[in-house]
Parts: sequence; C-alpha cells; structure tokens
Amino acid sequence: MTSTMFSMAGGPAMTQSASRRNASNILILQNLVAVWRERHDSRLTLRRLDDHMLADIGMSRLDAEIEIAKPFWRR
Repeated sequence: MTSTMFSMAGGPAMTQSASRRNASNILILQNLVAVWRERHDSRLTLRRLDDHMLADIGMSRLDAEIEIAKPFWRR
C-alpha cells in the first residue's frame, strides 16, 4: 500500500496522523474562541461597573474605557 490512501468513495482517506492534527486544530480553535468569549464578557462586565467599583479593583474610569474599547481578539 502506498502512503496515499483512498476511501471507497474514491476520495482520499484521512490518515490517523491527519485525523489527530485536525482534532488538535479543532481543540486549539475551540480554546481560542473560549478565550475571546471570556474577554468579551469581561469587558461587558467592566462597562457595567461604577467608578466606586472600579476604584475597588484598582482601575480608573479611563483605564476601564481603554480596556472596553479593545476588540475581543486583543489582550
């Protein structure tokens, strides 16, 4: 058998290593989306805090506004 495999339907069959890579890539993507979602949610929560609550966590209104303005994919 050659290194290229074909499925019964005539298309290339996925090797185990390719399947593992795809599964790994899917997990990486899922983790990335989870991080993005967490950042988005955290920034929404930050937006709801008043100045007193921001001071309690050591942030000024300006610090909060700068953080809130960032897109979800930025740290």
